[in-house]
Amino acid sequence: MYDSIMDSFARDYERSDLWKQGTEMLLEEYYDGEEFDIDIILSNGEVVYNKISDNWSCAEPWFQEQGTNCPSVYPMDRQEEIMKIAADTTLALGFLWGVFHVEVKYTSRGPRLIEVNARMGGVSVRQANLYAWGVDLVEEHIMSALKIPLGPVIPNEPLASFAQFAINAPYTGTVTTKDWLKHLEGHEYLDAVYYYKSPGDHVMGPDKQVPTFLAEVRCLTKDANTSMADLLKYIEEHITTLTPPLKADNPELPEAKENKFFFPASLFPFAEPAVP
Repeated sequence: MYDSIMDSFARDYERSDLWKQGTEMLLEEYYDGEEFDIDIILSNGEVVYNKISDNWSCAEPWFQEQGTNCPSVYPMDRQEEIMKIAADTTLALGFLWGVFHVEVKYTSRGPRLIEVNARMGGVSVRQANLYAWGVDLVEEHIMSALKIPLGPVIPNEPLASFAQFAINAPYTGTVTTKDWLKHLEGHEYLDAVYYYKSPGDHVMGPDKQVPTFLAEVRCLTKDANTSMADLLKYIEEHITTLTPPLKADNPELPEAKENKFFFPASLFPFAEPAVP
C-alpha cells in the first residue's frame, strides 16, 4: 500500500485531485489482532454504560467493515481490559456527558486504541445495544444533551443475541439481480434485510478501491436456548453459499472467477482469536 501511494504521488501529484488537498500524510501503525466497538455513556463524568461488540475481521488491504455481533463472545478477562482502556481514554479527553463510540484492537501487545468518536455509532449500533442490553443510545444521547442525569438499567445477562453482516462487492461490476436475499425471508433468526444497490448499478470491488456495500443482513434471537454461535453459524451457512449478483467488468479477475463473497469464516468470531 505504501509503495502504491508513493508511486501515485510521483506520477500524478501535479494533476491529481487527491494531492491538491496537500502532500502531507499521517500514517497509522498497523495493529494485529481483533477489533471491537465499545459503546460508552457518560453522565457528568461517570461511566454509566460500557459494552462491547465484536467486529468481524476485515478483508485487507481496504479494511472495509464486514459485520458485528453483540454481545461479545471474546474472553471476559480481555473484555475487561478493552472496556477499561476505552473508558479511561474517553474520560482523559475531558468528556463529561454523552454517548461515545470507541474502537479498540486487542493486539499481541494488549489492547490498543484506534479512535474515540464523540457520537453514537452508526449503521446497526443502536439496534445492537437496544436488543442485547435494553439500552437505547438515542434516548440516552437526548437526555445527556439536556443534562438529565443518566442511569440506564442494565441487565445482568444479555436480553438477546444480535449479529449483522455487511455484504461487500467481491469485484467490480454491475448488479444484475433484485431481491437476491429473498431466500432468507421468514427464517426465525432474520431481523431485517437492506439492499443498498439495485439492478443496473455499477459497484466497485477491492480490485479498484474500497468495496461497495451491496446489502446488509441483520439477525436476532431472544431465545435463551439459542447461543451466539448458533446465530453466527446461520449467517455463515446462508451467506457464504450465495453467488454474487454481479456481472464482472473483468471476468478474468481471480475474484470474479471464484465468484464468492468474502467471509471471515476462519477468523474470529467464527474461529478462535488470532492473539493467543
